[in-house]
Amino acid sequence: MNTQATRGRNWFRRLLAKLTGCCPTELTGPPRPACRTVNDIREGTLDRRGLLIERVYAKEPLFAVYGTREGPQVQFAEDAKVSAVQREAYAAIDPLIVEIATLLSQWRGYTIRGAERRTAGAIRAALCGYPKTAMTTLEEVKALVPLC
Repeated sequence: MNTQATRGRNWFRRLLAKLTGCCPTELTGPPRPACRTVNDIREGTLDRRGLLIERVYAKEPLFAVYGTREGPQVQFAEDAKVSAVQREAYAAIDPLIVEIATLLSQWRGYTIRGAERRTAGAIRAALCGYPKTAMTTLEEVKALVPLC
């Protein structure tokens, strides 16, 4: 096999991975099925939007909070009634989550992962029925992120 052609292909894959935000194995490996249920959520799999699940912050019987390159995400319950209650709890804290994500996108500090973890914990608290705790945590995270 021509080693120059192989090097060229690998170089192109790395460049494409850098531009698209995917790791090279995502580009060359077999397609992975997307997670459809809470039980499917695992590190290294793809979520419903096709994003790689980098870490799982919390996995409860009725929901999962996980991280992708876009930050913390939620997989709600499959049951429509339970899911509606969860979405209502999430909607109460969503404006603050968006504000934090906006601040983090402008700030390239070393504590971004810590802020994402605390945000994920707040999401979990809200979905478990503790919206006041979630709001307090999110206010603390927001205060830690410097204004750019």
